[in-house]
Amino acid sequence: MRMRWKIKEKSITEIKSEFANADIHSVRHVMERYAEDDREGVKKLILSAEKSLQHIKKSLTGWSICLNMRDSMRTVSISVELMR
Repeated sequence: MRMRWKIKEKSITEIKSEFANADIHSVRHVMERYAEDDREGVKKLILSAEKSLQHIKKSLTGWSICLNMRDSMRTVSISVELMR
């Protein structure tokens, strides 16, 4: 007969620490690891992490637009100089 070991469930505090220590590249893995956890605290942590990722994505998109505009302005400036 095979013995089944009960896996100890981590506390919300331990899981919160995992999220806090996860970087932008590993946070999705942490979210997936706890996606099936039904505890309200864990659901809130996952939702908070998702919102943070959305905010970062939005910020990066804004920076991308700024950099593209800067490059376009630089091109126009060079063109004007060449026309003189």
